[in-house]
Amino acid sequence: MMISSNRISNKDEEADDDKQREWSDLCEDLLSSILSRLAIGDYLTFKSVCKSWKAATLHPLPSSLSLLDHCPHDKDSYHDPYLMYFTSKTGFFNFHDPTRNATYSLSIPPLLDDEIGEVELFYASHGWLLLGKGRESYFFYNPSTKVKIDLPDTLEPLEWACFSGSPTSACCKVYGIYSCHTSITLIATLQLGETRWSMYYPESVGDIFFGSNCSPVVRNGFIYVLGESGNLGKFWLTSKGLEELYNWKIIGKHNQKQFLKFQDRFLLESDGNLICVATLEGGEVRVLRFDDYNKIWRKLENLNGKSFYVSHRTSISRKTTVSGTGNKIFFPRFYDAKGLFYCLASKKWHNFPESFSSENYYNTRGIVHCVWTELPHLSGCVA
Repeated sequence: MMISSNRISNKDEEADDDKQREWSDLCEDLLSSILSRLAIGDYLTFKSVCKSWKAATLHPLPSSLSLLDHCPHDKDSYHDPYLMYFTSKTGFFNFHDPTRNATYSLSIPPLLDDEIGEVELFYASHGWLLLGKGRESYFFYNPSTKVKIDLPDTLEPLEWACFSGSPTSACCKVYGIYSCHTSITLIATLQLGETRWSMYYPESVGDIFFGSNCSPVVRNGFIYVLGESGNLGKFWLTSKGLEELYNWKIIGKHNQKQFLKFQDRFLLESDGNLICVATLEGGEVRVLRFDDYNKIWRKLENLNGKSFYVSHRTSISRKTTVSGTGNKIFFPRFYDAKGLFYCLASKKWHNFPESFSSENYYNTRGIVHCVWTELPHLSGCVA
């Protein structure tokens, strides 16, 4: 059989082209497209492929959003929450995936500068982190897009902070709380885009309120703070002409007998309800729902297809997306480098895989300064 030299030549040229088409030569647009579909674990693997791929991750990813744009929080584009915490010895931020028991370390240079020890995590929502430096300087940072938004300094250091809405929305508002001897003495608010914080003093109207060691929660435009004795501080703003007035009210009944038994308390919102997750000495966990009508806490035995992720800085409720995670509460607590959760059905502490099972959390390690954060694919909606 005769084969023309022309066909052989074409095949040789195609083979040469294939040999010359190296992975390291992919164009930036294609690399950005790949990055937009990666979770954090795959993102870190992406960085290790070659120098050109690593270089593609060093630049802020493009976004068409401005501070005047609003992009809703599309939960379908987010992964299950990661526990994020900072290790001062290494200077790395760690992201722990409790369902896969994998921890990824990531250096975030814009956050560190030369003052590694002063960076503190305050809150996380909509894929954004709220961080502080020196207790009076605060800023937003998006780990996915590497965008940083500086906020004006506060006049007083804040103990707790949270925010409503995405920092890419003009409706975003930041709330900060300062307490003295656990009594809340100052609530600061900042409308994103303004140059100064507004300060409000609850004690000026005679209401002394002792807050718990957990972050406040935003629900339906109101800020709720959990009290040590089970009551709630409720804060909201109203407008009167050009003047903005603050409102502060203490609601709920004192239940010191029950709440003083709790070691740790966490406040979160789930399906429009205020939820308190609390631990007792030894590790037993209680879940309570606030009855808005009767102003009392009622015990819950089932999370109705939800998973709770709790920490002192950020606690969230999410619909179960991974098999086996329903009716479970994930804590910032570890055994043998594996994240722990509490199962309401078995009333025991476990991890994935089942290498730990106990009614108590003795011989385990807890992390205090951490947040649960949902990271979207590494570009795309900056919500």
